[in-house]
This record gives sequence, structure tokens and C-alpha cells, in this order.
Amino acid sequence: MGLLHFARSRAEAVVLEVGLGGRLDSTNICKPKMGVITSISFDHMKQLGNTLGAIAREKAGIIKPGVPVVSSVTDDEPRIAIEEIAKANNAPLIQRGRDFDFRVATDRARGVMNVMYREPANQSQYELGPPPVGMLGEHQAANAATAIAVLRNAQEHFQISEAAIRHGLATAKCPARIEVVREQPTVVLDVAHNLASIEALLAAFEARFTQRRRILVFASSRDKDYAGMLRLLLPKFDRVVLTKYVNNPRAVEPAELLSLATSLIADQSNGVAKLEQAAEPQMAWRRAQQLAEPADLICITGSFFLAAELRSAVLQSP
Repeated sequence: MGLLHFARSRAEAVVLEVGLGGRLDSTNICKPKMGVITSISFDHMKQLGNTLGAIAREKAGIIKPGVPVVSSVTDDEPRIAIEEIAKANNAPLIQRGRDFDFRVATDRARGVMNVMYREPANQSQYELGPPPVGMLGEHQAANAATAIAVLRNAQEHFQISEAAIRHGLATAKCPARIEVVREQPTVVLDVAHNLASIEALLAAFEARFTQRRRILVFASSRDKDYAGMLRLLLPKFDRVVLTKYVNNPRAVEPAELLSLATSLIADQSNGVAKLEQAAEPQMAWRRAQQLAEPADLICITGSFFLAAELRSAVLQSP
């Protein structure tokens, strides 16, 4: 349906994101001008495999014969898998760490993250910097560098100026990706639902937010590593409200999350968060509001479904 819409609209360019994996995804029927593979992390293991190499091979299934592909993967196991599939398809491979790279220059006074892009990685024959990135988190710097590499290598198809690239990076927004939706208290909404995205969220907290106390609202799908996510999150929060989204049957019950979190805190000498549960997201949000003072931070994370059910409620709350 989406592809039919693009064709009828006579779209000049489409950025088409794979739904799951790549090799067997329905989006893989397209004939792209360029492929892009971003970071590889553990997610959807039941469908994609239990190693980063196996997951990378599924994602590299989007590589087409002779079609260039940009990859920001740097870990050896998935990087080698992508290299092998690109070679088998005679597809030019543009890699972070070899053909391009970046560094971050953060202006803390202005709260701005600048990306210093260079290519190739070690010689800096071309540089673009420092364009500011409008989204929070240093992982967005890697995404920005990957986007620049794509545009730099797609010039024969799309003539995009450096000024346009700078404007795009500065103004791009992604709802519910470390999104600050309110102030006093600061409320951050994030759809992190695996270990890599939780680590990126916590890194952004350490770099950007200095609030006195942190309050967590958390829910998760049963097929995610919610034990691993809680193990990372619990030591970083003072109060935790565990809940479940209501519009999808995959949610873990709050009582189960509470039991797990209690056992995790018992095993962590630095985990002192006070735990409670709420039957549904609206109740969890109201409880977080009751707990928070103006100088505090509330973080809502763990699932796309939780973010979807709470975003409008948070924005509309008095």
C-alpha cells in the first residue's frame, strides 16, 4: 500500500525503512539507488538469530547486486558478515571507520551537539563541520554521520547542498526518541526497548540532564529482554513505577515486573530505587506526577506501545 502511494504521488525520493530484519522483509522487493545499514544490536532474536553476525546477515539481505551500501557497523562480527555479502553481490561498500567517520563537539553552554564529519576516516580529505544535530544523544551523531555519507555518495542521483544537509540535521526531530516533552519537572519520553537503546538513553542522561531526582515509568513487551533493561535502569533512578500498556496483549504484567525488579535490586549493592506498580499507563503517569517535584526528571521508556499510549496524555496534562 505504501509503495503504491509513493508511485501514485510520483515521489522523487523515498527513504524506505525495513520493518524487521531485511532479507525476508516485505520492503525488500524494491530496487534501491542505495542501501543503508545502521547499528546492529540484539533485538528480534527469535526471527533474526542469536548472534550479531546472524542478525547482520539478515539485515544485509537488503544489499542488491551492484548497488552501493553505506554501513555504520563497526563491531567485527557483524561488520565482516556485511562485507562478505556486499562482496558476493559486487556492491560497493562505504564503511564507517574506513571510508568515513566523525567526532562529537558538544557545546554544553548552548546544549548543542555538533558533528565533525570526515572522509576517509583517517586522512580527512573532505570535512563537513560542525553541523548541529537537533536530536539528543551521542548515538544520533553516528546516525547523522551515516546520513551525511549517504548523501555524499548519492550525488549522481540527488544534488543536495552542504547548506541543506546542515539545515536538515539541525531541524530533524523524532518523536519519542529521548524527546523532552515537558519541563518542571522535565519529562523525557523514549521508545528504548533493547539493551543498546537503553544504554544510549542513559548516556544521554549523564551528558545532558542534571536533575536532582529521577523517576522511571517502565513497561515492556514479553519478547524483549526486560530483565536486562531493568538491570541497567534501576541503579540510575530513585523511584520506579512499573506498568503495562493496554492496547496490545504482549505486555508483561506489572506484578511480574515488580517481582523481577525487587530481586534485581537485592542483587545490586548500588540499586536503591523505591519500586511500585500501576495497573495501566495513565495511572503510572499520574503517580509519577505525584512523586515529582519541579526540579526532578521523569523518564517514560521500555516500549513503543507505552510511548504511544502516554505521549498525548503527557502533552495534554495540566
